[in-house]
Amino acid sequence: MGFTEAVRICLRKYVDFNGRARRSEYWWFVLFTVLVGIAAGILDAILWPGIRGADEGPLAALSSLALLLPSLAVFVRRLHDFDRTAWWALFFYGALIATAFSAGIGIAAGATAVTLVSVLLLLGICVWAIVWMAMPGTSGPNRFGPDPLDRDANQTLSPTATG
Repeated sequence: MGFTEAVRICLRKYVDFNGRARRSEYWWFVLFTVLVGIAAGILDAILWPGIRGADEGPLAALSSLALLLPSLAVFVRRLHDFDRTAWWALFFYGALIATAFSAGIGIAAGATAVTLVSVLLLLGICVWAIVWMAMPGTSGPNRFGPDPLDRDANQTLSPTATG
């Protein structure tokens, strides 16, 4: 699966949390969201030079908001590929938000130990998610659908699928 096909699939399945996603689909879409964020930050800096950070501009905010649901959907479909439920996504994002919040409190209060522990937890959560997203999916069908790498099974389900 190439870059444009992965982006097209993820945008077509904007809020589709069912089924499975291949590793290439997930990682190409991650690259797409990063590139869109960089482009939006550059445009914000050009159009609104008074904004302090590139991530604080209106285009960066709109692009992040527009890509939030498809990013979450492909994350859940990727979890499904190696037979994990969507509850893991809720746990991941909840832990990420909680540790980021505690790091912010630690910084504001000048509590170095709290900040350090929170930052280490954030890094651990991110590494854990990267490892999971890089894992191969289960071979063959699982409870979330057919194997996205099995071309024969996918063609029998969808007569318009190309192989």
